[in-house]
Amino acid sequence: MWGTIVGDMAGAPFEGGRPIKPGTALLTQGARFTDDTVLMVAYAKALADGQRDLGLAYRQAFARYPKAGFGGMFRRWAVDPSVEYSSYGNGSAMRVAPAAWVSKTLKETLEEARRSAMPTHSHPEGVRGAQAIAGATFMARDGANKAQIKDWVQSLGYDLSQDDPRAWTRRWFATCQATVPNAVRAFLQADGFEQAVDLGRRAGADADTIAAMSGAIAEAFWGVPQPLRAQASEHLDDWCRETMDGFEARWPQVRAA
Repeated sequence: MWGTIVGDMAGAPFEGGRPIKPGTALLTQGARFTDDTVLMVAYAKALADGQRDLGLAYRQAFARYPKAGFGGMFRRWAVDPSVEYSSYGNGSAMRVAPAAWVSKTLKETLEEARRSAMPTHSHPEGVRGAQAIAGATFMARDGANKAQIKDWVQSLGYDLSQDDPRAWTRRWFATCQATVPNAVRAFLQADGFEQAVDLGRRAGADADTIAAMSGAIAEAFWGVPQPLRAQASEHLDDWCRETMDGFEARWPQVRAA
């Protein structure tokens, strides 16, 4: 889950398609966490606390961080329970990493990913996106290789055949359909965690969310370098940091041998 946080922080200064110069550090001076981290941490806290009402957990997180960069529709839903919200945006996939660490099987992971999506992203594409990232993350931590992960994600209906990052969709899209494939491609093309996050933040205008998704899978596959994790931790507040510590004490983020 630190992969989600590092990816979010690495991409946030470049959201909207701002150019990234070659060699730019992952965590630059403008690194900050956004709604991606907030909702992922809120989901992790709900799991650790045994809170079943995830909609309430997400609303409480919004109330705590109303200026974290939430989308307009989410904001309306968060303050008005009567608002119907069935999104196919990538918000379901950016926050889903904890599902891969609390589950013992791929089937359990997919069921938990669906549950995490339903309060706000009950559209089939919203659910599929969450399941794709959670499932790939679980497979990575369970010892699967890249070819196996790629084949499984493609079995969900995502086309990962384009291997050239220069040809990936880069315009402003925040749907699961447009961004989940790029996040997975970034992981598949990388030789390590840092490259996966860097490719993710370069893979579309929604830089923080794509990098957060690729970072989630990459962490499960390679782990997060300790210096990066320590640097990211410095950018978190006490609530996020304490939640992460509590979650990890119960569900350590360690890849299977």
